[in-house]
Amino acid sequence: MKKYQVYYNRNVEISNVAEFDTLEDAKSYCDKNTQGYEPVCDEDNCYEGRGNNFRYEVYEGEPVNIDEDGEIIDQKESVYETPLYYC
Repeated sequence: MKKYQVYYNRNVEISNVAEFDTLEDAKSYCDKNTQGYEPVCDEDNCYEGRGNNFRYEVYEGEPVNIDEDGEIIDQKESVYETPLYYC
């Protein structure tokens, strides 16, 4: 497993899409994959009829710590996030 995990986050799902050794590479991946998309405007949000907005989030390691029973015991903050974009 690489050090930085990139997740594609839509309002109802989040998926691991890439792994990188450096934060700079992870940020570059996120920025490259959001080119051409329109950022969500200040007056709008992901809950006002646009359920298909997305962002990329980068975590150092796994975003959650799970115990032996499969229960989430701790959730990390992302180290980098793109703005929210319209699909």
